[in-house]
Parts: sequence; structure tokens; C-alpha cells
Amino acid sequence: MIRSIVEVYRKGACPESRELSSEVKELGIQKEHRISFSRIYIIEFDENTLPVPAEERLNRISREILIDPVVEEYYPGLRDTEGISIEVYLKKGVLDIPGRRAVEAAGYASLDRGLKKISGGERYIITAEGGADEETCSYITRKLLFNKVIQEAKYSGSGVEIK
Repeated sequence: MIRSIVEVYRKGACPESRELSSEVKELGIQKEHRISFSRIYIIEFDENTLPVPAEERLNRISREILIDPVVEEYYPGLRDTEGISIEVYLKKGVLDIPGRRAVEAAGYASLDRGLKKISGGERYIITAEGGADEETCSYITRKLLFNKVIQEAKYSGSGVEIK
């Protein structure tokens, strides 16, 4: 099994990011925080049935299925960024409609041979002047960025779950 991650992000300013940053102020947090948003996809391949190298198939799925090339770009893996990075995924057992639609689209484009699964999620990067701290980021995440009933959130890299 080959497991890869792809980050999809806006080429210019992201409207969701502006909205989230203004909502942080409404929480009563004095220090100005900026939140950037991107979609992430975990793509799983079966190396025994994959007709081409996984990297080649990953790039085609990303270009042809996952992005709108007019306004979005993709990066294989997670981009290096400043700030605190948080990933949000659906919990096991919750229907992942974007992931299912991506697999269906891959089938229509004849890119499904060797493809096992695509799972969707979000990535938020929180920055603040003078640096963002984990306690405040955890609070922002719990209040604004995920629904703990159907989603789970974790710090990128360390994998520490936010509850």
C-alpha cells in the first residue's frame, strides 16, 4: 500500500482565510491572528495493481481531478509554512463525500486502476505577530475550525490531537 498526501491551495487570497481571521477577533482574542486554509487529500494506491509509478498517478489525479487550475495549485505533501499547522479530518465511520466524488471522477478519467481510496480534509495555518502559541491555537481550533462530533483535529507533524 502506498499512501500519499496532496495539499490544494488558492493561487491568490483565500476568502475563507479572511473570514476566519475576522471570526478570531469575535472570540475576544486581543492579539491579531491570521488563518490560512487549504484542502488536503490522502490518496492510497495498491502498488501491485498500479500501472504507472505512484508519483505520476498522484500528479495526474491532482491536476485533473482535485484542483481548479484557474484558481488553485497543488503540492505533493504538505507545504513548509510558518506558524502552527492544524489538520482536520472526518472521524472513521463518517461519510467522506469529497473523497468518494474524487474516486468516482478518477474512474471517469480512467485513473482508478490501482487507486484504493481518497480521503479529504482541511489544513489551517495559524500565525500571529510575535508568534502564535499552542494554547491559543487550540482554543481557536476548538471554537472555529472543527466539529468534534464528526471531525478530529491534530497538529501537523507531531500528530497530537486537539480535543
